[in-house]
Amino acid sequence: MYFIQIKTYFGQSTHDQLVDEFLPNSNLYLDKLVLNEWHIYGSSRLGIYKANVLVASKEVRINTTSPNGQNSTTSDYNTLLTDAPILAFDTYSQTRGAKNYELSNHLGNVLVVITDKKYNCINNEVYGADFKIGKGGFTGGWSEQNSGWSTTFTGPYSSVIKDNGRLKTTATVTYGGNRNVVNTFNIGESYTFTFDLDIGTTSGIYVNARATNGSSPYTGTNLAQIYVTASGTYTLTFTATTATTQLLFEKGTYGTSYFYIDNARVAETDVTTYNYYVADVVTANDYSPFGAPLAGRSYTAPNSDYRFAFNGKEKDNEVNGEGNAYDFGARIYDPRLGRWLSVDPLQEKYVSFSPYNYSINSPIMLGDPDGNKVVVKTTKYKMVNGEKVKLGLIKSLFLKADIIDRSVIIHNAKVIDLTGKQSKEEMDEFAKSVQKEIIDKWSTCNDPNSDEEGFVTNSKKQKIRVTTTFAQDVTVANSETDIKTGDNVFALVYNNDYRNINGSAAGTARPSKQIAYISISSLNSDGVPEETLVAHETGHLGGLPDSKNKDDMIDKIMYNQPDGRANRPHPNEYTKFYRNGMGGVVRTGDNAVDLKPSR
Repeated sequence: MYFIQIKTYFGQSTHDQLVDEFLPNSNLYLDKLVLNEWHIYGSSRLGIYKANVLVASKEVRINTTSPNGQNSTTSDYNTLLTDAPILAFDTYSQTRGAKNYELSNHLGNVLVVITDKKYNCINNEVYGADFKIGKGGFTGGWSEQNSGWSTTFTGPYSSVIKDNGRLKTTATVTYGGNRNVVNTFNIGESYTFTFDLDIGTTSGIYVNARATNGSSPYTGTNLAQIYVTASGTYTLTFTATTATTQLLFEKGTYGTSYFYIDNARVAETDVTTYNYYVADVVTANDYSPFGAPLAGRSYTAPNSDYRFAFNGKEKDNEVNGEGNAYDFGARIYDPRLGRWLSVDPLQEKYVSFSPYNYSINSPIMLGDPDGNKVVVKTTKYKMVNGEKVKLGLIKSLFLKADIIDRSVIIHNAKVIDLTGKQSKEEMDEFAKSVQKEIIDKWSTCNDPNSDEEGFVTNSKKQKIRVTTTFAQDVTVANSETDIKTGDNVFALVYNNDYRNINGSAAGTARPSKQIAYISISSLNSDGVPEETLVAHETGHLGGLPDSKNKDDMIDKIMYNQPDGRANRPHPNEYTKFYRNGMGGVVRTGDNAVDLKPSR
């Protein structure tokens, strides 16, 4: 650790002199463990944080002379001089642009990658450089600054490079740094220099605006100066005295250290707001259906190494070139062919398809998360018997309905008393009870066996959801002339007045005429029919026949004996309920509805 500190504060030359004096016949190495990146996750991967965090470092001495006098580099002679894990600091900073976020579509294809940095844009900008998308040139016009030393002094004093979207300056000498000469200033006008500064390993940075004729980086008059000791965004305001002004970043101590600048902008001071902001785009790609990048429709920022693209998978560019192979985990995929480079490990599950095919040749609708299995990526619907159903995609290849989501809306529902025995109040109560029971029994969301979304599963493993509502509340028809074509009618009758309502039967239905007959004897003292009777007869109006099998009577509301009838419909009954749409009363004449069919 001591040698590291000596090198930091006194420079490489002093460090090497001490090593040669006190550690003869040895080599000294600095080993570092660096966490380069980690993934940012929500419900899936959102992007990557390029952290470049030093986890630990150590200085290692390797003896070049073995105990017997012969040269050796064997690790047996390694001597650990330091073991320096990351230290806790009192000051923390965040670097904008290190977090990369993916903008993906429903297939997981990474269409655009942006960072958490944005660029401000103003109309009267004099100078701007972002060091990412090339504005201002490769290094934005910045070059090394070696002030404080004679021009005859030899050796590397400063270096300026682009590093992960920022401008990195490494300098050894006092006041070493970087500079940029801008030649477009109006004399006497005020300007504001805005920049992001990461002081890196320096103790602080002098930022100067210096009037000069451009002939020398070392002469001129400082128009404004600030000393920055913490990373952040800063501004420097100055009034131009010459058309040419240098912008300089200089460190104030001796020894090799580095710092970063980014998002440098100079504009007239009287501009107080930005016109707009531009996203920091790392990559942008359009793909063919099978994932090959489209020519002329891809962009990658200079020095970008973002490696996730089609289906969110990592590109394997070493052998086949940019974007021509992807590592899905279980297999390698070639998007140019739309084929895997090895057989499906689960090929016995998809015997009808080639073991090399990708997503059953349906890449828009299906995906393969890891090279092992096909999953639905796009929901496809089809109109079946007048309703929209979600289609199954694997076993029957788009032919079987996996999910049925049906809404049944009953229009113009009316009740009528054909016995003449009920009062208006009793018929109002009867109308309410009919509406309540139909909604309760024929809506799967009220079924105790339904899931949180209101679906039940039938014997074919289909998920079915039925939601039954009324377009208008059930009303009371005072006479037969109030019944019109299209009405759905529930009529109170005596048992022996109508065909098939005899003995212990409490009701019957005529689906072709959309009429259900309810025996008045089934009403309790409150005028409400016995439980499940209205739901049973409504099932007939919805196209369901009686179930006469005693073996499954406990599961069916359509069982034709009330003493063995289930309290709710079976999932298979939900599936068929009003499958062919709503019916209505059929006129037998021009002006009347036949409510009393002959026996």
